[in-house]
Amino acid sequence: MEGMSPVNRRVSNDTKDIRIVGCDVHLTFRQVGGDQWSVEATFRCGVRDKRREQSVDSGPCATREEAEQLVLGRVGDMLGHNVDSHTSRVTNPTEKNPR
Repeated sequence: MEGMSPVNRRVSNDTKDIRIVGCDVHLTFRQVGGDQWSVEATFRCGVRDKRREQSVDSGPCATREEAEQLVLGRVGDMLGHNVDSHTSRVTNPTEKNPR
């Protein structure tokens, strides 16, 4: 990295792809303002003509991990708090094989 300006050395454009409740989530990490981090999450949900894409940003955070957790929380809030019916603690009285 010899010869790069101090500004260019602080910029980070690494990414991570994950799935949350069946939706593709693409995270882009950026170091901003010298020592702060920001993460942008773009997520895609749905099928065929119902497929939609949305984005949300963490804003500046003190650490990369804090920015990632903040943006993942925002993605979760936007997607809703879906729970797999097989792992839910709700008891269904009509269930044939109760636990």
